[in-house]
Amino acid sequence: MPMEKEAGKEDDLYETAKFLHVSLERRLAMLRAKSFLSEDEEREMSVLKKRKLRCKDIMEGLNRRDG
Repeated sequence: MPMEKEAGKEDDLYETAKFLHVSLERRLAMLRAKSFLSEDEEREMSVLKKRKLRCKDIMEGLNRRDG
């Protein structure tokens, strides 16, 4: 039973990371579509890219554990 709970937590973590990854990509696409970015938007883009990469790392790490 504990193993099933752990698998469920990992599934939840994967789905959360996946959802966040997609959301971050949508925001990045909105920023990329602009012809000019303010300093704040450039900073936001940098932060979003790092967060998106972190989500991808989490998903890949979970896939490696399952594979």
